[in-house]
This record gives sequence, C-alpha cells and structure tokens, in this order.
Amino acid sequence: MNYPNSLHWGIVSSLNEPAVFHVTATEHDAEQLVASAPRWVETKLLRGGHCRSKTDLIHQWIAAFQLPTYCRDNWDSFSSCIFDPPINVVLGGLPVGLAVVAVFTESELVLENEDPTELDVLVDIIRQRSEEVALPRTDAEIGQFNWPIRLAVVFQTTPDATEVFTNNLLDSRITIPVSHFDND
Repeated sequence: MNYPNSLHWGIVSSLNEPAVFHVTATEHDAEQLVASAPRWVETKLLRGGHCRSKTDLIHQWIAAFQLPTYCRDNWDSFSSCIFDPPINVVLGGLPVGLAVVAVFTESELVLENEDPTELDVLVDIIRQRSEEVALPRTDAEIGQFNWPIRLAVVFQTTPDATEVFTNNLLDSRITIPVSHFDND
C-alpha cells in the first residue's frame, strides 16, 4: 500500500487509500483538520492523553461517536459496535457513502499504559473493519441498501513526539509512514 506524503480530505476519505495514517503536525493543525471536515465525514478528535488504556480509549470512542450502550470495553465488542447502527447520509436527496474518521492527538500517549501489542490490535481492527465496510451492500434483514463507509484513523504527533510514537509502532510491529497535512 502506498502512503501519501501529505494528507487532505480527498485522501483521508478515499476508499482507495490506507485506513491508518500518521502525521507530524501541531495539535492545532489536527483540530483544524477536524473542523474543516466536509459534512459527509463524521470526524471526531480523540486526545491521546485520555486514551492511555484500552478501557479509556474505547470509552472515549464510544462517547465521541455515540456508539450503542451495549458496546463494552473489550476489542471484540468494540470491533462489532463501530458501525452499529448502520450509518447512512443523504445529501441533496441522494444517499452517499459516509467517512468515519478518528483523529488522535498526542498519539504517543495512546495505549501507553498497555502492552505494546494492544496498539497492534487497535490498528488491525481499524484496517479489517475498513475493508469490510468499504463495499456497497444490502442489509438482508431490512432490505436497505447501505452505501460504502470509509473508516480511517489519523494519528497526530508533534515533531518532538514523532520518534516516541514511531518506537511505539515498532514495539507493536506496525509500520505507518509519516505524512504531513496539506494546507491547501
């Protein structure tokens, strides 16, 4: 998979791009990315300092994306709940695919209180679920057509913290090349 050198909404929300990104930028830049999201992109900012454990990360995600109350603080439940209930958006009367993007700031702090393999589990869940929901499908139970959904995660680090996060990724056996935000 080729990773872009710079990120913008066209890349982050594209079904043809990787699902997980690492960008070196200021926290303000990450906040601006979230604020500038097109209306068909459900984007939430998650602070790494509030996601130091698996339980905290899952609770932050549940609260940010308003996941169902039956979602529990374990990876199996989290993976199952990410898209419950199905998300559909209508623009101008036509349904369109929805991109769901989590932007983590202070990513060097994400899951820092856990075994390094937990970061690998999180990234695997995002990648797997992204592949599963990226195709148009029909929900057989209700006969409703569901448009493709883009799931992506952006891990932001400041230049000073990039090495720490890169080492966390290496400890978890994950490779995510570093990009920067495209200010255009």
